[in-house]
Amino acid sequence: MTNIKIVTKLLLGKRYVSIMIRMSERTTTFWPLPGGCKLEVLHKILGKIADEPTVDEMIRWIAETFGESPGWVSGSVRAVIVYSGLAVFEGERIRLTSRGLEFLKSKNPEVVLKAFLERIWGIREIILWLNQENLSIKEIYMKCVDLGVRWRAGSQVRFRIMWLQSLGCIEKSMGKYSLTAYGKNVAEELIRMGLLPEPPRIKTSASAKVSELIQVEYHLPASNQFEAQAETTILNHNKIRDMIYEIGKFRGMISETEYPIDNLRLDVAWKKIKGGNPSHAFEVQISGNFFEALTKLKHAWDKWNSKPFLITTEKYEEEAKKFLEGTFHEIEHVAKIVNWKKIKELYDVEKKAKDLRDEIGVV
Repeated sequence: MTNIKIVTKLLLGKRYVSIMIRMSERTTTFWPLPGGCKLEVLHKILGKIADEPTVDEMIRWIAETFGESPGWVSGSVRAVIVYSGLAVFEGERIRLTSRGLEFLKSKNPEVVLKAFLERIWGIREIILWLNQENLSIKEIYMKCVDLGVRWRAGSQVRFRIMWLQSLGCIEKSMGKYSLTAYGKNVAEELIRMGLLPEPPRIKTSASAKVSELIQVEYHLPASNQFEAQAETTILNHNKIRDMIYEIGKFRGMISETEYPIDNLRLDVAWKKIKGGNPSHAFEVQISGNFFEALTKLKHAWDKWNSKPFLITTEKYEEEAKKFLEGTFHEIEHVAKIVNWKKIKELYDVEKKAKDLRDEIGVV
């Protein structure tokens, strides 16, 4: 017990307070890694990233190593490793941050816990709730919903539970979860610093309601259905993204996917000249998490004056409009919400025109 307390103090001491205070926009999206929510899997993948491969090289290696599809790998790495701040995209490459490098060298799980506490919404909340009482996944899920996160099922809770088990913070008994001795020490330190469960802190305008600022997750009744459902969604996303990429090329633009913008990436960017800034920025969002997508589009508009396009489905068009009327009202007059079917129509027209030009020989 003494060793645990000392370690916890080192992890969550005064130096850590300044980091915890910055937790204003923790992501509500969290996944397993290929191979599961295991620290040894995370360590192995970070070892590959330490070589600073291109993103394509890294995805191909992970897909081959763990027998997963590239689409699933891409979403998993982004949700677990990049969103938690263990690695960042830099141009065509991915590299470790100082925190990722620290875990790679030390294999200290507290480095990962620290990253998750700071960057992943729900990690802190689950620890604090379990400090009060033992809970089932369903009970934890309902507490999350009560705080304003609209997940359609308990899968996002399940993924957090699995990671917290790997980190040694919680254990399961008689169908419910409880804190380990180490987890209790972490909870006590969080309470000492005045850090309590809270809704995701999303900056809103006066007219925006909290209920509008939600993330809709996949409906996943069982954990063994996650891979198939997520892969289908990602592949659909990527097909739409690739059509936008091709449309740009058809129109004579410099078209690029996964275009870097600070430590994030736009799905597609079009440029008029190779060395110029993007004139058009595209984000494809076929489920309901619009906050991050619109954040990137607004940043592209602020930084480069890029025309922002949000590609979504008929189901979510109205929800996307609410975000533009509220939180992202600064770009409401320039942003375009486009149904993905329109992208398909435009792609078909542009491709047919290109094929005709090639057949006739018109340059």
